[in-house]
Amino acid sequence: MKLKIISYNILADYLNSPNYIKVDKKYLDNDNRIKLLLKKLKKLITNESIFCLQEVGYLQLSILQTFFFKHKFQMIYTGDLAIAFPFEKFKIKKLELGYIKDLKYLIDKKHHEQLDSKKKFYIILTLRSIKKNRNFTIANTHLIASPELNNLKFLQTAVLLKKLDEYYNVILCGDFNSKPDYDNIKLIQNNEINNSLGKFKINNKYNIAHDLDQITTHTNNIASGIFTEMLDYIVVQKNIKINSVSKLKKRDKYNSKNILPNKTEPSDHIVIYADVSI
Repeated sequence: MKLKIISYNILADYLNSPNYIKVDKKYLDNDNRIKLLLKKLKKLITNESIFCLQEVGYLQLSILQTFFFKHKFQMIYTGDLAIAFPFEKFKIKKLELGYIKDLKYLIDKKHHEQLDSKKKFYIILTLRSIKKNRNFTIANTHLIASPELNNLKFLQTAVLLKKLDEYYNVILCGDFNSKPDYDNIKLIQNNEINNSLGKFKINNKYNIAHDLDQITTHTNNIASGIFTEMLDYIVVQKNIKINSVSKLKKRDKYNSKNILPNKTEPSDHIVIYADVSI
């Protein structure tokens, strides 16, 4: 069974203030951005496509729901997350969604208070292929952004991965707000780690689809200045074959003249995708 997995932080309609993001105001116009977004999504739609979107704002939500329905896709939404899939090809077998902090029971109690401090969301969706009668699980998340909260970022990742240990044929997408050398990304790669928070181990083993020396966000804002990093990931359980991935640029291809959003990119993140086989 072949799938095209797409992950995209689309820049929420309520976060496009020119007082925060330092690009030409015309590139932050929501009407223009949604047109560019739909154009990008339309190019990626097939009957094998699964979309995981982050930072879905309320104005974008209704437009996206209409767009996906016209293409015979069902959209699951919570918080700022959405997953869309072709409803004539896949049926929902199981759905779990909510706050990441509510998964705190999966780790030591000493970390519960820290997890309770921020509200971030997850969606875990198990789909069954109608024709091939095969199941897989697609998960989507968007972790806390602040680099001062990297321990919290790690804990959010750890509890989500422990929850996903209950599933098989797992694909995890999201904006992890984490550079490739962060501990949470190392946990994904190595399925165990011993750090300042303790020893953590997960059962499922994963591969990250894209090379880690590439870039998924290139922005200029008041909080970070010009910020050029890999923060977005598509992660697949090791039994899932990665056939091909979207081409991403390396750091030396970005400069102060092509800050995102711009005339061709509606978000401060780059859409990423992977073609996989289960």
